[in-house]
Amino acid sequence: MIGDPFSDDLPAGYSDADLEQAELERLGRASARARREGKCAHGWRESLEPAGSAPARDESPTKCLHCGKVAPWAQLDTEAREVLG
Repeated sequence: MIGDPFSDDLPAGYSDADLEQAELERLGRASARARREGKCAHGWRESLEPAGSAPARDESPTKCLHCGKVAPWAQLDTEAREVLG
């Protein structure tokens, strides 16, 4: 059963959706704070590989469409984790 109100796994009165929503709101606040401070969480990206090619995603050159930085996907992920906490 999904969202069992009698489950001991969650604090009283909360469901998985409540906890997920709280995490999404936290990430949104962290992202907005980072942008105000001039940092980028690289949330909007575009692969620079030619159409039809299928390289390893972590190693392919990727451009952040927010700040313009070009780096491998894995590097942008690492920087995003540092910014978002």
